[in-house]
Amino acid sequence: MTTKPQLSPRQETILKTILDGYIATAVPVPSEVVTHRHGLGVSAATVRHEMAALEEEGYISRPHLSAGGVPTDKAYRYYVEALATTHELPLETKRSMQREFTSVGRDVDEWTKLSARMLAEVASNMALVSMPRTIQTRIRNLQLVYLDEHLVMQVVVLQEARLRKELVPLAEPVSEEDINHVAGKLNNHVKGLSYQEVLDRSIETTPLEKDVLDVALRILQEEDQASFADYIIEGLRHLVDQPEFKGSSQVHDLIEILESRRLAQAILTESPGVGGIRVVIGSENHEDALKPMSLVIAQYGVRNQVFGTISIVGPMRMHYERTIAGVNYFSSLMSQMLEEVGLGPS
Repeated sequence: MTTKPQLSPRQETILKTILDGYIATAVPVPSEVVTHRHGLGVSAATVRHEMAALEEEGYISRPHLSAGGVPTDKAYRYYVEALATTHELPLETKRSMQREFTSVGRDVDEWTKLSARMLAEVASNMALVSMPRTIQTRIRNLQLVYLDEHLVMQVVVLQEARLRKELVPLAEPVSEEDINHVAGKLNNHVKGLSYQEVLDRSIETTPLEKDVLDVALRILQEEDQASFADYIIEGLRHLVDQPEFKGSSQVHDLIEILESRRLAQAILTESPGVGGIRVVIGSENHEDALKPMSLVIAQYGVRNQVFGTISIVGPMRMHYERTIAGVNYFSSLMSQMLEEVGLGPS
């Protein structure tokens, strides 16, 4: 979190008025509106002077002196850290959402879909919610399928019944009996272990066994790095309907990173730990296609057991208070439900 710069109370009021007005309308906010909206008790000339100071400090931009103010990235950051008040979803909204979750029983896939759909409606922007995953991928079973004396198929069964299959070419000819022996030995060595735990356990291996073990380790490492692979997206229509994105190439760029799955990876890199919430605004995004947008991200889950990520993608001109409240609520709700069903590593 950045250090909060200091503005005078009057400047804060003017900046918040500009922010609230622009968030609501996507139209630059003129000094006349600022003067009359809060009854500051100062002249329009004084308001214009303060707006000029805000512009000089980088909080607003104006095409020309008489134009209305448009908040910058710096203004939104100030708003999130200093001006936005604590906000919660209405109690009846929470109860209604809890009832919907209860109606789908213990179906984690349905929980994820419900979270994405309802959060997109709450925030009126695009929601991306990942499926819950174990913190560390573990091997349930390792198998070798004999194809011929120079080729085997390695099958690694991971937690959550995920399968990885790879062909392993053999430098020396082997028999099916040899392959079965290797599979039994290595399965006993790696079963139930994570990447680091396999590394930490020493075992003497033949060249063939080392090749098979190296494949298993690489699969574990790749799975850990791809822990955001399964996710649900809802509300793209909300995003493309925003005034600043209609007919814009920015939407095309967003859809491109959606299709390439770079969006999911970009969000994962910004995700805080379980129980935290993070707001990434405009140019703070590392992914170029996200620089015109803001992210509100939280993790849900059972600490040190399972986790997932809940996020909203929208214009910088998003309603931050409502969005943060929604993301925070759904992360808490999903965490609570995972704890109740005891979902964790077996």
